[in-house]
Amino acid sequence: MQSVIKLKEMKETSFLFLRRTSCDPNLTYIVTGGLGGFGLELCDWLVRRGARHIIITTRSGKLDLLLLCFTRTYTLQCLAKVFVY
Repeated sequence: MQSVIKLKEMKETSFLFLRRTSCDPNLTYIVTGGLGGFGLELCDWLVRRGARHIIITTRSGKLDLLLLCFTRTYTLQCLAKVFVY
């Protein structure tokens, strides 16, 4: 007994993709209200895409331990200069 497998002809498909965003390392990026979770994630996103100068501003003036760890990590790894105002 023989088996016959029929194959469907496949059409060519094209895929759309989004280009990855990159940041100019010569520019300075200002993140207002950057001490919250979203602000720190945004700073991380900027650094991972090439930003090398970031200014973080805060209304309260409170420096969180998480922010200090964030700035120290990127400064020690020479990935970015982070200033907090």
